[in-house]
Amino acid sequence: MLSARELGIRGATIFAASEGFGRDKKIHAGHFFELGDQPQEIVVTASEEQTAKLFSLLKAEKVDISYIKTPVEFGTTGE
Repeated sequence: MLSARELGIRGATIFAASEGFGRDKKIHAGHFFELGDQPQEIVVTASEEQTAKLFSLLKAEKVDISYIKTPVEFGTTGE
């Protein structure tokens, strides 16, 4: 599968949560010996075109996630 970088997305941040629950109502939590069930939030700033490509790839790979898509203004202040 293509990565976010290969789609031209310039940055992403991953936040690890200590505990949460999903659509299945099951509690997900990271534990000392097992972090495999630790909830994570991935924040990506992307154009509408990049977002469309990313979601097409996720659908093609049958990745089942919950998401929030919010329009924002973004850019940089330097070179």
